[in-house]
Amino acid sequence: MTETTPRKMLTEKQVLALVPVARSTIWNWVRNGTFPNPKKIGPSRVVWYADEIAAWQSTKDDAETAA
Repeated sequence: MTETTPRKMLTEKQVLALVPVARSTIWNWVRNGTFPNPKKIGPSRVVWYADEIAAWQSTKDDAETAA
């Protein structure tokens, strides 16, 4: 039997603290496919996985060093 560690989930407020842009910008990026999709975990609750946000941030670091 393998034991898995739960993935950390971030609320919109927590994502906005990590990615300092407007709320509308995050949702525009989600619609455009340039930001990780949130996961619906309840009738009125969405979250993002922290590892997906970190991977997205990593792509931004890579783009900056390539420029």
